[in-house]
Amino acid sequence: MIAPRLNSRNKMREITASEHEYLEELLASMPTTTMRLLEGAQNALVLWAASMFGIVILWLFVAWGIRLVFDADYGWGSFLAMWVYIIGGSLCAVYALVSSVNWIRSWKDLRPLIKSDLLNGKVDEENIIVTEVMRFQEQEHGGLIYFLRTKEDRVFVLYDEESQDLGVNGDDPLKSSFSVGNLLNVVRAPSSNFVIKRDFSGSPIQFGEPIDMIVQPELWPESESWCSIPWDELEAHFSEAASLK
Repeated sequence: MIAPRLNSRNKMREITASEHEYLEELLASMPTTTMRLLEGAQNALVLWAASMFGIVILWLFVAWGIRLVFDADYGWGSFLAMWVYIIGGSLCAVYALVSSVNWIRSWKDLRPLIKSDLLNGKVDEENIIVTEVMRFQEQEHGGLIYFLRTKEDRVFVLYDEESQDLGVNGDDPLKSSFSVGNLLNVVRAPSSNFVIKRDFSGSPIQFGEPIDMIVQPELWPESESWCSIPWDELEAHFSEAASLK
C-alpha cells in the first residue's frame, strides 16, 4: 500500500481546557481602559515637564545672549518670566495632551477579540510541513529570525527569542537551543490571531550560518506569520545585497 503524501493543512476545532485557560490568563494580563488612561496621563505629565524644561533652558540661553550683547536683563527677574511660563506652559500642555491621546489611540485594544475567541470556543490549528530553513541575524543584538519553506512553497516566519535574550545579555546568540523539525503545529485564536501553542516534531532540519539582516526592523515580517516574499528572493530582499541597491 502506498503511503499518503503529506501536505500542510489547517482546520478549525474545539478549544481545549488548557488553551482556554491560556486565553483567560492572556485576557487578564491586558491593560484595562482605566490602566490605559492612567498610563496616558503619566505620559502626558512626563512630556509636559520635559518640553517645559526645554523651553526654560532655551529662554535662559537666549536671555544670556541678550544680556551679553545688549546688557539687558530678560532672565528670571524680568517681566517676561511670567509670560514664558504662561505661554510656554500652555503650548507644552497642548503638545503633551495631543501626543498622549494619539499614543493611547495607537494601542489596539485586543480584549474584545480575545473575549470573542473565548466565547466562540474554537481555534485554528495549522500543521505545516517544513522542507527548508533559512535564518537571518539582526545586527543590534544578534537575534535570529527563521524563515521556513513549506511543502507548498510558502514561507513561515519565526523569531528566536532565546537568541535575542542571549545577545542582550552579552552572550553568543548562536548558542540558542532553538531547533526546527520538519513538522510544525501552530494553534491560533482566530479572532485575536494570538498563537496559543507552537511545537516542532518530526525529523530535525539543518541550517547553515545566519545571513545578516540589514534592512530596518520596521521592514521585517512579523513572527509567527506568513511572509509575502518568495523563498528564492529572501536573501536578496533582506541581506546586504538588497540594501546596496
